[in-house]
Amino acid sequence: MEDIHNNSQGIGSWLLENIVTIIFIAFTLFGFMVSSGVSVGYFFSELSSRVFRNSFLVLSLIIPVLAGLGLNFG
Repeated sequence: MEDIHNNSQGIGSWLLENIVTIIFIAFTLFGFMVSSGVSVGYFFSELSSRVFRNSFLVLSLIIPVLAGLGLNFG
């Protein structure tokens, strides 16, 4: 009986430790279900362009933030 109680606490603590990952996977699966009409090539093309664009923006903010300007440059 003690093992069942410890196992349920283990599952609960595992869920709490990984809640962000679980929510991300749920949103990702929901997005794939909604966009079932989109081709795989188009999906990866859009994904790569967004990743490169966001990476460029992040890299362009590194120098001002390290210089102490902050994110609003004010």
